[in-house]
Amino acid sequence: MIYIWLDESDKKGAFFSNFYGGILINSKYYDQIISDLTSLCDEIGIKEEIKWQKVNAYTFDKYKQIVDFIFELLQKGYAKIRIFFRNNQFQAPTLTMEQKESEFTILYYEFIKHGFGLRYCDWPEDERDVRLYIDDIPARGAQIVKFKRFILGLNYDSNFRFNKINIKENDIIEVDSSNHLPLQLLDLILGAMCFRLNNKHKVKQADTGKRGKRTILKEKLYKYIYSKICELRPYFNIGESTGIEFYRDKWDHAYRHWSFKPSNYTRDYHDVERIIELELSGLLARTEQLGYTVRITDRAKRRLAELGYESRYGVRSLKRTLCEKIEEPLSGLVIDEQLHRGDTVLVEADEQGEVVLRVA
Repeated sequence: MIYIWLDESDKKGAFFSNFYGGILINSKYYDQIISDLTSLCDEIGIKEEIKWQKVNAYTFDKYKQIVDFIFELLQKGYAKIRIFFRNNQFQAPTLTMEQKESEFTILYYEFIKHGFGLRYCDWPEDERDVRLYIDDIPARGAQIVKFKRFILGLNYDSNFRFNKINIKENDIIEVDSSNHLPLQLLDLILGAMCFRLNNKHKVKQADTGKRGKRTILKEKLYKYIYSKICELRPYFNIGESTGIEFYRDKWDHAYRHWSFKPSNYTRDYHDVERIIELELSGLLARTEQLGYTVRITDRAKRRLAELGYESRYGVRSLKRTLCEKIEEPLSGLVIDEQLHRGDTVLVEADEQGEVVLRVA
């Protein structure tokens, strides 16, 4: 039997939203995995629920050992992890009110249907029944019934039927993560991805202007998790859907991300423009110290966003564009002595879509 534990995180993040995660385990390995994990927790002194939000100086080294355990499972083929999210740039403008109200149900349906590659499962036919353990479903009464019926609709999917994937109503189970160790393992990975993709590692304390100790520790643990992912898939891009060579890779891969894009989406560059402001804040501060001001028009920000942001490469491609279109031309003006104290440099986008600098 296929066991899948499912959870969700940031519904609305600064740059990425609608995070869902799942950990899939073959039922024949389950008892041994739980026994080994329980022994490890006893050995290293973990007595409370494992959660990303509990990363601190006391738990940090212990959680690193838990991360090692998770990726050993993935390496051995005992488990698979999937992370689903939506890039805020990609909007679905034609959604009906009913679809918006059913967002949780619809996205869970899509995640279960496509995220694990179940249609390509090659386990023996008598092991292809699916049991879903879902953490704290945000619905009650009639909504729970509607949610389960929606998920049960997967049984009528032609690919599921062809591959004899089956979900029974009593195998859609709402659970409490404190009683399910696989959900706690998932929480570490899902929490780390939410943390990094939404730039929470840059958050500073209001009173000190510096990052907090726990934020720094979380970033270190994220980097450790990322290094483990890269052992499975070198140069892994956390902000984009994991590529495939063959369709069955969607099932075979131990670890995958899915950056969901609605059909007929429109692209909203607002979040990219915010990133541009953050990336240029240091440059603008330095120019003011030198005695001149740089102002960037809204049209220029939009054009820089269009030119520079590729979801495949994220902020790295944007940084190259900002360097090429603003920093290098600005340096040229300084070197050529075309700037003087008190001058203002206006960054604009012309009618041809070129980003140009003009001394105003």
